[in-house]
Amino acid sequence: MLKKLKSRFKERTITFLDSALHKLNHNEPRKGKYSSLAPKVLPDSTSKVYIDAISEALSKPNITNIAITGSYGSGKSSVLKTFRHKFENKFNILQISLASFEDQSQPSQKDLQKHLELSILQQIFYHVSPDKIKDSRFKQIVIFKDGKLLFYSLALLLWVFSIIQVINHELLQFIDPSTWTLDWNDLKIYSLLYLLIFVTGAIILTKKLIKFLYNSKITRINLKGEIELGKDIKESILNEHLDEVVYFFEKNPIEVLIIEDLDRFDNTEIFSKLREINVILNNSKRRKNKKLVFIYAVKDDIFKSSARTKFFDFIVPIIPVINPSNSNEILKGFLKKLGDIDKPSTNFIDDISILIKDMRLLLNIWNEYLIYQDVLKSKLSQDNLLAIIIYKNLLPDDFIKLNAGEGILYHIINSKNEYLSDLSDIYKADIIEARNRIEKIEKEELNSLEELRKVYVSSLYEFPGDPVDILIDHHRYSFKDLLEEDNFEKLKTSENIQFIIKNRNNPNSLTSSNIKKTFLDIEKNVPNSLSYENRAKSIQNKNEKDLKALRSETGRLQREILKLKKQNIGKVLSQFDNKSLQKIYRKPLFKSDKKYEKSIDEEKENLIIFFIKNGYIDEHYYYFISHFYDVTLNHDEYNYIQNVLKGNSSPFDQKIENPNDVIRRIQDRYFDSHAILNNSIVHTLLSDKMQKNRLQSVIGVLSDSSENSKEFINQYIGENRSSGSLVAELSKSWRELWNFVETSAEFSVKHKLKYLRLILQNSETDDIIKLSDQSQLKEFIEDQSNINNWISNHVEMSKIEEVFKSLNIKISSVELPNSEISSSKKLFEIILKKEFYKINLANISTIIKHIIPDISKEALKNSNYTCILSTDNIHFINYIDKKINEYLDQWYKLGCNKESEKAIIKLLNHDNLDKVWHEDIIIKSEKIIFNLKDIKDQSCKKLLLYHEQIEVKWANLLDYHSSTKENTEIDEELFNYLNKLEIAQKLCKDDYLIKEENQNNEDVTFLSMSILYEKRFQVDIYNLYLEIILVEWDEIDFKLLSYPQSELIIARKLIKISQKYYEDLQEYHDPLHIKLIENNWNGFFKHIEIYSLTDGDIYQLLQSSKINSENKIDFILKTDEERMIEDDQIRDSAIRIISQNPRKISYNFLSGLFQSKDMLEEKLNLIIYHLADLTNAELIVLVKKLGGKYPYFFKKQNKKRVKKTKLNEILIEALNERDLIHRFIDLGDEIRVHANY
Repeated sequence: MLKKLKSRFKERTITFLDSALHKLNHNEPRKGKYSSLAPKVLPDSTSKVYIDAISEALSKPNITNIAITGSYGSGKSSVLKTFRHKFENKFNILQISLASFEDQSQPSQKDLQKHLELSILQQIFYHVSPDKIKDSRFKQIVIFKDGKLLFYSLALLLWVFSIIQVINHELLQFIDPSTWTLDWNDLKIYSLLYLLIFVTGAIILTKKLIKFLYNSKITRINLKGEIELGKDIKESILNEHLDEVVYFFEKNPIEVLIIEDLDRFDNTEIFSKLREINVILNNSKRRKNKKLVFIYAVKDDIFKSSARTKFFDFIVPIIPVINPSNSNEILKGFLKKLGDIDKPSTNFIDDISILIKDMRLLLNIWNEYLIYQDVLKSKLSQDNLLAIIIYKNLLPDDFIKLNAGEGILYHIINSKNEYLSDLSDIYKADIIEARNRIEKIEKEELNSLEELRKVYVSSLYEFPGDPVDILIDHHRYSFKDLLEEDNFEKLKTSENIQFIIKNRNNPNSLTSSNIKKTFLDIEKNVPNSLSYENRAKSIQNKNEKDLKALRSETGRLQREILKLKKQNIGKVLSQFDNKSLQKIYRKPLFKSDKKYEKSIDEEKENLIIFFIKNGYIDEHYYYFISHFYDVTLNHDEYNYIQNVLKGNSSPFDQKIENPNDVIRRIQDRYFDSHAILNNSIVHTLLSDKMQKNRLQSVIGVLSDSSENSKEFINQYIGENRSSGSLVAELSKSWRELWNFVETSAEFSVKHKLKYLRLILQNSETDDIIKLSDQSQLKEFIEDQSNINNWISNHVEMSKIEEVFKSLNIKISSVELPNSEISSSKKLFEIILKKEFYKINLANISTIIKHIIPDISKEALKNSNYTCILSTDNIHFINYIDKKINEYLDQWYKLGCNKESEKAIIKLLNHDNLDKVWHEDIIIKSEKIIFNLKDIKDQSCKKLLLYHEQIEVKWANLLDYHSSTKENTEIDEELFNYLNKLEIAQKLCKDDYLIKEENQNNEDVTFLSMSILYEKRFQVDIYNLYLEIILVEWDEIDFKLLSYPQSELIIARKLIKISQKYYEDLQEYHDPLHIKLIENNWNGFFKHIEIYSLTDGDIYQLLQSSKINSENKIDFILKTDEERMIEDDQIRDSAIRIISQNPRKISYNFLSGLFQSKDMLEEKLNLIIYHLADLTNAELIVLVKKLGGKYPYFFKKQNKKRVKKTKLNEILIEALNERDLIHRFIDLGDEIRVHANY
């Protein structure tokens, strides 16, 4: 019972101790919050698999070299420590560890080998006390206890004393036996005692001397590990002292030798040496204890390929506890232990976790972070603090240099001015480009891309030869087609442009120009120095909002240059790639550290850049690596400064008792942050002329139109605290002040007018102009409907006129003047005379009503242009005349469909009107032009034709066509017009073309022939025109006609057959020549010999349903027999036709026709029809040509059956009558024929 209690107590004690060790050594933060970096005893849940594997390997007799493999920090040492903890009572274990420190000077491989062997030898022999290896040649410094030292001292003194006594009293004679007597009185006891002490001491001294001389190769080993080597030491220390190693393990029953960190030296020769020693020790007969197993803790890649499996007998891989993919979760677990205090963000942990690759590094980072956090105890960014700690652990050498104002991080941060210079150059280039675009836009008179295309298309009319159309890459386009964006793009990109022009030799025809043009040639003909692309860009940006946007962009870029200097280093670096940065910061880095230039560590640089770009390390790193002391600021002011540095806003009205000291403590670059906004600070800046640059930075902050800026400005001005000074500074320095006011949705018009009033009261005209350049101030003024009352109440008239003129104001909505206010009348006259109004419908109507008070709304809407002309106001009419194209933009919005024909004609013939407006006027007015002759411009006539806004009559078409004569073709517009059924039906009622007085009219003839030869007409429309055009039908050229046209002319029998028509149709419109024959058979047959017929023609005639059988048989008999026989199709057709209407033909012709396959019935008909004319021999030949069973009728002793038909009965009876067969028997459905014997 007592034994069981002891056993249970022992088990529980072991369990308790194991649990305590696990809690004490586990990697998680403990109650003491700091974590040890030393190897830990792992719990069973983590280590059992590994320990079991090692234990099983140790139990196998043939395993003597075991490898524990894994990457650095994977837990190899902890596994081995756990193994020792569990098996230290079962195995006698010796553990050695070889330290490796990165030094600037690395030993050679030869020296390294010696150092490693020496270190191994040291750790082995110093593991045991000298008493356990008494015979070893390696001597250790022995520390004697006082008692033992006293004993040895007394023994030495006694031995020396015995020597003196032996010499002085000649006691050596007692050694001679001759002096010995049996007399007890002669025996001197003390002499014998001295002699015994002397001899014993001499023996001990001699033994020591022999061992000393034997061990003279190694002179000294002290506790510091220093070994002095003799001259005869060879390269391998282990080989030289192998017997010592064997002796050590003989005297000490070590079963397991654990060797750690040997892989850190990248020396594989030492492994081979150790394996040899392992074999020697295990095979040594002097060593009587158990086998000796070497366990190596090494990294996976110490040996290449299969070498490690040959070297080690057993390998235990360690799976790392931590890697870059899970280090974030472990670190987050640590952070949870801190509770609710300020700590790094999870996003930051996720970002930097990829840099932490092993547990020791993680634990050290954690420990250092806790210490720094406790020591600094300020409201510092925890992300930045942890980033500094990680940087310190990953790059400790650079961290040390940082404190001395050196190193990579220091030079990257302090090269900020160079980065800013490069970025500023980019902004400056953009500013120059924006200013150039503004200049081009201001010079551009056109308002849309459509207008620009119209200008370019209009210039085409000016090219030599009076071009009417254009060829682009051999595709024809009208000038109107080019107004479409897709077609104009083809014009721009083509390198092969030709014009369709009048033929010089034949004015009635058109031809293409021989000279090829490009779009560049067309641009040269346009009176403007800018290219199309540049003008297009200018037009796209032309509207006032875009123009203001460009000006605003220029101002923004200028502010960006100022802001660049105030950006933190992370934002600056994020605008560069790493290669670009290296070119900048490496110059000062190389200058300060010339050695680094020869051994650049780009990975280290990229790591530092990663920290900076992500904002984890910035210019304020010194706050995180040292204490900050200040006695001139109070706590609130210090917190305000900290908030500014961290970019956190403080209350606008936060009390600042020492604003000048606070301003002095904050660097210039932080005045462009919203965090700087404070009433006391801004007030101080406004009052201190020496703070102009910082004030401008604050103005820059207030210019970003953010909610925060609006709130600050409103509350500041609302308190009337230096509001006049603030607005004055804003209007003078911030060119987008009005843009801020205008675009603030929460500002009412009244609120905006308040700001405007402040601006006008505190600003010069030049400042107002500059404000307008960067804002919508001009538009705001132009859009004010109650401008008269506003001006008369607040601003002098002369200043308004000056500002209007400078800003080029164009009032959007001019109001009728107030008769009771003289200034209102005067302003109205100034607006009208100085043209300070926009061309829009409202303003035009207001001015017309002012001049013609009783004008009706209907007239203004439907005949606006006529109303303008009727005012007789020279300023008004001239302004409209000068802006005729702009006016038409407005006119187009009205109904304007009741303008008189005279008004429309005047607009279409307007000299200043862009030709591109013609079509819009025509479409909008819907006015029918009775006489096309009244229109001057040919392109305008073309448009009227296109939109069918001319009277439908041949006279108008003749007028149009006479000016666009082309070679047997009508142009696209005329064709499209004529190719409409309703137009054709109306024209058919107009007999103008066929009147007698027009019989000799060349224009009529040319138009008629053009219609005749126009191939694109619909068939039904073309058929109508055939009735009313003037044509000589004997002179038609079929090669100029299409197939349907030719077919229609033949079908209507408008022509008679002739050899020329036949041959033309045969060549160009096959098989219409056959249709010509069908319609004119008699004329054809009468002169058949003059018509060339192909086999195909013959076949078609034989197949024709319009030619009767008699005519076909006549045709067959008149045609050469050989042609009828040679072609299979012709032969088959001929035999079919003749068999249906039999006529006597020659035997040869008949025999030739029988070459056709099949057609049995037709052949039988012909044989029976010609029986009376055929001889027996001819009949036999023809019957044999029937094929099948018929040839067997004439083979002796043959019997064949054939189907019983009427034709077969007649033929067989005829053969029987002529004795050409022996007999035949009627079998009902068949007839059996017996040939002659």
